[in-house]
Amino acid sequence: MRSPFFGNNPLPRATIPPLRRPNFWLRIASISPYISRRTLERQNLARRSDLIAWLCLGLLIADLIVSPIALDDTRALVTYLLFAIGIILVVALNRAGLVTVAGVMLVALVTAAIFGGTIASPIGLTMGELPNYDAMAVAVVVAATVLPRVSAFIVAGVNSLAIVLDYLIQPHNQNLIQDAKLYTSVQQQAISLLVRPIALHFMLAIVAFLWVRGIEMQMRRADYAEELAEAERRELESSYQMEEDVRHLLHVFTQIEHGDLRARVPQLRTATLARIAASMNNMITYLEQNSDAPWVLRRTDQAASRVAATVRAWHEGREEMLPPPSGTMVDAIIVALDPTGMRTSVPGSSVPSYGPVRGQANPPTA
Repeated sequence: MRSPFFGNNPLPRATIPPLRRPNFWLRIASISPYISRRTLERQNLARRSDLIAWLCLGLLIADLIVSPIALDDTRALVTYLLFAIGIILVVALNRAGLVTVAGVMLVALVTAAIFGGTIASPIGLTMGELPNYDAMAVAVVVAATVLPRVSAFIVAGVNSLAIVLDYLIQPHNQNLIQDAKLYTSVQQQAISLLVRPIALHFMLAIVAFLWVRGIEMQMRRADYAEELAEAERRELESSYQMEEDVRHLLHVFTQIEHGDLRARVPQLRTATLARIAASMNNMITYLEQNSDAPWVLRRTDQAASRVAATVRAWHEGREEMLPPPSGTMVDAIIVALDPTGMRTSVPGSSVPSYGPVRGQANPPTA
């Protein structure tokens, strides 16, 4: 918008960086390019959807890289294939807008990929498979990233319970049994081996929770700063509009002061000043309609003086013609004094005729 009173300087606008076109993968696997980000909740949903899309891409690439290892192992090859199908299903759910469902399924797939090999071991639980318990903590970070941040503690609790049950139920390999001799008792070995992965899970849950909360707080601050900038822009635009409307009012006041009753205040955008402008236009219209009042008063006074002079002449015995109709209320007196019109001066006589008032016809004479 450009104001006629402020030159060619447009009103300041909030600086909004142009949005870049999403890349090919996000257009396929994420819902973020297709939803509005006007609210903080929608921004967080778009962020989670993008993260799920990128994690799925990374897991598909990793699955493709390690799959040649299982070419001679049918069971492992089927496992890798089922994992890839699960990731593709997560992508489909994420693209359909079921972000939370896709996130839950992604966390379950990551946990199953790490924990499944430990459970399915044909030789029982070995010392070499114990680090898998630690690796399951990756699911905690993934859960905090793609799900509500409190889910990190839920996943940590579920994984810890699964670790304890697997350690207690699954048969132990001979190397794990031999390792128990390094401890004072079997119970001490179990506590030592289980505390580490469980503590790691909850430590990562706390770190992930604080990390995601910091991201959300930054998003809130950015959203608040954007709202504040927009409010300042609207306030500045409102002040420009009010000043411009005041200048319109002053301009019309100046025209009226110089006798131009044709001036009117244009439509104003400020609500309060618009009501003042409407009242002012009504006042100008009234003044324009009654601008002839002083002129009519003078003509009425002149016509009344002439009729009074004629009546005085009649009382003195002199013949005097009544003045012609003047287009004022005095014409009714002239008609009452001379109903036949015989004693009223006609056009061309020595008594001047004033003609009708503007916008008012002469009253008929008898």
